[in-house]
Amino acid sequence: MGANASAAPAPTAGPSRTKKAGLTMLTRLLTQLVGIIISFAITPALVAGLGAELYGAWQVIQRIMSHLAVGHFKPMSVLKLTLAHRQSDPDVAAKRRQVGASLMVWLAALPLVLGLGALALWFLERLIPVAPELRDGVFIAMSIAVFIVALTPLAGAPMGVLKGQNLEYRAMGAQPTVKLLAYGVIYALVVMGFGLPWVVAAYGGQIFVVGALCYWIARRHVSWLGVARPSREEFRGFFRLNLWSLLSAFIQQVFRGGDLILISMTLGPALVTVYTLTRAAMHRTIEPIIALFNAGLPGMGELVGAGDLQRAAQVRLEMVRALLFSAGVVGCVVLLLNEAFLAVWVGAKFYGGDLLTLLLVLTVTIGALTRVEEILIDSALQLKHKSLFQAGAGAAFIGGFLLLQPHLGLMAAPLCLLCAHGAVLLLYMWLNARTLGEPFGAFVRPQIAPLAMALTLLLLCRWALPEPAIAGWGGLFAYGVLLTPAFAVAAWFLVLRAEDRKRLKKRLGRLRK
Repeated sequence: MGANASAAPAPTAGPSRTKKAGLTMLTRLLTQLVGIIISFAITPALVAGLGAELYGAWQVIQRIMSHLAVGHFKPMSVLKLTLAHRQSDPDVAAKRRQVGASLMVWLAALPLVLGLGALALWFLERLIPVAPELRDGVFIAMSIAVFIVALTPLAGAPMGVLKGQNLEYRAMGAQPTVKLLAYGVIYALVVMGFGLPWVVAAYGGQIFVVGALCYWIARRHVSWLGVARPSREEFRGFFRLNLWSLLSAFIQQVFRGGDLILISMTLGPALVTVYTLTRAAMHRTIEPIIALFNAGLPGMGELVGAGDLQRAAQVRLEMVRALLFSAGVVGCVVLLLNEAFLAVWVGAKFYGGDLLTLLLVLTVTIGALTRVEEILIDSALQLKHKSLFQAGAGAAFIGGFLLLQPHLGLMAAPLCLLCAHGAVLLLYMWLNARTLGEPFGAFVRPQIAPLAMALTLLLLCRWALPEPAIAGWGGLFAYGVLLTPAFAVAAWFLVLRAEDRKRLKKRLGRLRK
């Protein structure tokens, strides 16, 4: 992003805020759906080609990569937030200085990331205890992963600018197309007998290709795009936000990937495979929904930055109820069909059992609610309190897992995660109530009934309905087509109130236009 970026052509009048939100949501949804469909398609080949141990190792390496990325202080995440908060600010030089501050943070943190990567390699045999003949391949794969993590923020800067300016929809075709190609390469590599290092390299390659495409798009549509040296005060302010973002991101990784590392260390990579495959249907179906909500973060940031707290509160409540509706429908289908789905998809031996499925469905649901609350917290730049809340819950999760794992085995992970997510959710709601200037009781009351109905629907589905006997993809598809609309109708009337249904219909109508 050169200093002469100001010479880029000025953008033409763009779409309205509602249209931008709709296009951004469509971009996120398209990217997520491509990833989910292709991932589901190639997972059986990965499990068969790599084996249970190496597939579990690959899952753990991805989580370690996420943990290592925290060492960068997440500058591009903070850049997205600060630019979103400054959308209406005409001072383009200040925006360039924010980009400069993010790159300075990345360069300053680079030695730390490389040091953490070296530490991960040193303790790799304890983190991923595979058979001796597999250790060299895992070590090479992890070394490639460290190199990818070290350069990822640089590749992510253009996307950070696009997201902060609410222009992510401009990259609508880039991300899903590159993801499709990357998964195709991974599939071909595994089928041809190439090992885990090649899989990691292909996985990382998509990051840099997307970064290059986003830079080209940003040059065309962000007239102020460029880099300027920030003042000392601006850098300190940006860095303070990064410090809290660092702590927040680290604890998020504990919640979103630490369970796999702990399971690998205590129970072995093979059980990581069982755990991730049992969770896959619920987790991968909810992720696109969360991505849709996260697409509204720049718009929420603009509302909070402009002081329109009443509108921000209404949007947040709509997202919470829509999430509960979606999680209720998806969770019911997963509870009934997960065993049959895994038997057809990768083999019945990878199913972790009905109790594990129920705990994972509840964990994913409550965890998704915390991520909806985070949207308002991040928009208000309340990173300090968010980080402290997460740190306490993360420590409790790790301590609880280590205490309960000898007695409960694999079940300790979702049970402890569920308790930790529940505690964080309550603390987040308290923080958001304070941000919006509402009493905590009045803030929480409108979502008690939808949450209770969604959980009741899940529990009734688990114990009141028999699991169907299914053979083959045809039977699975037929049951899915029958059950999903039925649960959707039930959730539509039980979870959503009349005013929610009216607002949702109106919003969908606007997006169609």
